[in-house]
Amino acid sequence: MGEWWSLEVWAKLPGYLALLGGTGAAVALGLSRDRQTEALVPGLARLARVAGLLGVEALVLRALAHAVAIDGPAGAVQLDTLRLVVVDSRWGGSWQWHAATALAVALASWRVGVARRLVLYAITLAAAILVAPFLGHGAGTLGRGALHSLHLAVTGAWLGTVVVLALASGRAPSTDRVHALGAVIGRFSPWALACAAAAGVSGVVLAWVYVGSVDGLLGTFYGRLLLGKLALVGAIGACGFLNWRRVGRRQAPTLPLIRAEAALAILTIVVTALLTEAEHPESE
Repeated sequence: MGEWWSLEVWAKLPGYLALLGGTGAAVALGLSRDRQTEALVPGLARLARVAGLLGVEALVLRALAHAVAIDGPAGAVQLDTLRLVVVDSRWGGSWQWHAATALAVALASWRVGVARRLVLYAITLAAAILVAPFLGHGAGTLGRGALHSLHLAVTGAWLGTVVVLALASGRAPSTDRVHALGAVIGRFSPWALACAAAAGVSGVVLAWVYVGSVDGLLGTFYGRLLLGKLALVGAIGACGFLNWRRVGRRQAPTLPLIRAEAALAILTIVVTALLTEAEHPESE
């Protein structure tokens, strides 16, 4: 676990948070388009803008981390090294696509609370998700990259929505926001179930691709991290199920459970960032 490894992890983390948070904001805004749920729209639109800015910052951090990997700390301020990283290298070619889509998402996030702007925002997010795997260990083949993109999209639509709903509810939510939250959760539940199932299936396939055996799962750092991620996902699912039952009984959702889901989802994203930099059994 060297300095470069740590820098890459912390540079990737805001990028994952931005994509998943942006996807969650898009889903939640799409479910909040009537008078019953309009109390959540301003908060969700702000979160979309924050996610857009975070995505741009993440791309800058990744370029700087890569420059440090090449030339030490001085590489982050040397124009020749930065040009090599983001212009002349093969990695830089992928980075440029990432930068273009991140900027597009950030620009589209402004005034996303207006209904007609949401479609453009969703299109830019889809483009960012499509190119996301090709700046990491998902870049091996087109099929592998597509599988990573699918996993990222459905995970964002599930866990990202959980996080933004928790944040949009506020510390001391008004009665209007509690009712709006309950309505959105009721609408979101079928989508959450479908996205969670798709995330589980695609995650199992990716695990098989990168681990390949029970020994690889239990006997490597990568495999143990993966097991930890699966345990976190199971805990998130349990919290979501309890709130889904409350909403189904026409009771208000339990805010501590929503916040626990959000905290576990963020921890899952941290573990995902670690996984992308850990050496997996396939590469040994």
